[in-house]
Amino acid sequence: MNNILIIGGGSIGKRHLRNLLKLGEKNIFAVEPNEARAREEIEKEYKIKTFRSVEEAFAEVDFNIAFICNPS
Repeated sequence: MNNILIIGGGSIGKRHLRNLLKLGEKNIFAVEPNEARAREEIEKEYKIKTFRSVEEAFAEVDFNIAFICNPS
């Protein structure tokens, strides 16, 4: 079973999230460091746990896949 981390809750991060859910992945988590409101929206819409930082996420879950989706 994969533990997947999506870093960045913008449009690309959400696109990856939707696609992973369509593929049947269950253990998906996200990091959105900028806004608590954005984290709440992601949790509510996609029913996943979010974190404020990568460090916080790695302290709680052993991930084997990560998508880095920050602005270039």
